[in-house]
Amino acid sequence: MKKPAELLIINIHIRAFIIRLIPSFLGMLALLYALSPYYGACFVPLYRFQIQWLKSSYETVSLNFASSTEGRQFQYVIRVNEPFVDKQGRAWDGVTTKGALLASSIYIYPLIVFPLLIAWPGLLITDRIKAVIIAVLLVIVITSVDITIKIINGVKMYYAGTVASAGGHEFFYYFLNNGGSQFLSLIIFLIALAPCYLRKVPSTPRPVSLKTPCPCGSGLKYKHCCYKNRS
Repeated sequence: MKKPAELLIINIHIRAFIIRLIPSFLGMLALLYALSPYYGACFVPLYRFQIQWLKSSYETVSLNFASSTEGRQFQYVIRVNEPFVDKQGRAWDGVTTKGALLASSIYIYPLIVFPLLIAWPGLLITDRIKAVIIAVLLVIVITSVDITIKIINGVKMYYAGTVASAGGHEFFYYFLNNGGSQFLSLIIFLIALAPCYLRKVPSTPRPVSLKTPCPCGSGLKYKHCCYKNRS
């Protein structure tokens, strides 16, 4: 059974987390809104490369990040240089497809991951910076895969009326469109946070002065945290 002082410390951490989370989320939302034209455009060369790598028969004629009445979109024109049979059983020897994909999914990952890392209690500044760096790399990787898979399957549905199934595309496509992006965001958050805890080895508590950082990891001085709340 937890002591009253320990419960009080937990409540302080929870309140601190919630108080930090709201402005962190709003700040990230404002940042993405301001940088939106550049954030999406920086991924375009990566999408071009990945489409060519995953589907060598797909020639990317054009791929742009632009605004529309529905919001920001990835607009693409892709030439399919392979024979196929459509839903009516007609044989074709390649086709050029046009389409647009709403870019809303590329904002999901940073909007979930970074406010959580910024608001998470009990982390030293150095640990928080390391976690953010890990998260940035993971967000770039998963964002590039997310849109690339959706474009490939969008092209497949356009000219053949079916979703691509080779290489697990079908599963990943439906996964991303049914809460997969939010789930992967939480996984990225946990992976980025894990090194901050896995490397910590329990040690025998040492005496601290009232002005040193509190051993509980709250970031407050000892006199303003556990010493103040001790029973």
